[in-house]
Amino acid sequence: MIGDPKQAIYKFRGADIFTYISAKRAVDGAYSLDTNYRSTHEMVAATNGFFTRHKRPFIYDADIPFVKVLANGGADSLFIENKKSPALSWMLFDGLGVSSKLDLSDTCAEGCAQQVFELLDKAQKNQAVLGYCLNGSDSEHASEKGQPLKAQDVAVLVRSAKQAKWIKNALSKRGIGSVYVGRESIFQSDQALAMHALLQAIHILSENQYRNAIAHPIWQVSLQTLQEFMVNESLWEDQLEQLYAAREVWQKKGVMAMFMYWLHTRNLPAMWLSSKGDSADDSTDSSSNDSLNKGQSTNGERCLTNYLHLAELLQDASCEVQGMQGLISWLSHKISINISDTIKGRPPKSAIATCTQLIPAPNQPKPNKKPCLVESLAVEVSVGFALKSRMAIQIKANGHKL
Repeated sequence: MIGDPKQAIYKFRGADIFTYISAKRAVDGAYSLDTNYRSTHEMVAATNGFFTRHKRPFIYDADIPFVKVLANGGADSLFIENKKSPALSWMLFDGLGVSSKLDLSDTCAEGCAQQVFELLDKAQKNQAVLGYCLNGSDSEHASEKGQPLKAQDVAVLVRSAKQAKWIKNALSKRGIGSVYVGRESIFQSDQALAMHALLQAIHILSENQYRNAIAHPIWQVSLQTLQEFMVNESLWEDQLEQLYAAREVWQKKGVMAMFMYWLHTRNLPAMWLSSKGDSADDSTDSSSNDSLNKGQSTNGERCLTNYLHLAELLQDASCEVQGMQGLISWLSHKISINISDTIKGRPPKSAIATCTQLIPAPNQPKPNKKPCLVESLAVEVSVGFALKSRMAIQIKANGHKL
């Protein structure tokens, strides 16, 4: 029997902390894995130190103690200007001049994005390097075999989609593309809603529903073009030909083939990936300029990925349901379930394993209270420790405390 008390808190997954405790008490012996193979010696030592500073790190001391672990030490360390960066750092924020949680969140988002920008800028100059030490784990200098830090090595951990949007926009202002991976199911995406509306229009061949379906921003049809469809019969006839052709492909070759036909007939990949097209993701600021090209391109990549993923899911589901209406009902059910989950505020279901992770999630400042404690997780963090801790952090940007 295998159990992890840190995971047993997730009731939405059917877990129950008291079931775990009862099971643990019922067995004759309990064994724990004692070595971390993902993190550096410094990160493991910092985590051990953090939880052992308190006599009761968890509320059920007898049944859920904190057990120190060892480090295999195989993970790369981050070196900034040839000096090893600390695994864990702490910063204080006095809250002066901040009148709302939104102001504080914006400050932290901008600071986080600026730190990422500075790290990647140093990496281009070979001043931010991932690698082993020259003389073992105690050395403060990087090995010559180290590799410059890459954007794919950096992750920002947030508590909500709203915080992810703030970070994403702040990164986009600095020309840094990002992809959000979090609690939202793909059935909560704009692509799912757009594809659902399109399926309905194709199924019943309704001009009104078809006009409403292609008006979704995902399909990159401008308001001016929609108006032209209303007054120019020839242009609208061309659109209807695509509608009838899509239905024929769906009937003869399946829903996946139909969506691939729709994808390429309307030249959607080029428009989604182009910085000149309409935003393919609602998290992109409409006032974007040339500095956001990379961010917009990343939004387009996410849009294309979601589209293809949904098409595959629909193709698989078509083997289990009957007919077009059965498939549309299946998708409607999936969308409604995930909207319900969002309203209930269920916890995140994803984890990110990267070398550098930042968590800009400030506590809400309150008047006449002690200064807001904001913590900073600064360099490499193993996925196990980062996601199981509940830390709010603040980033240092341009040499100033945020």
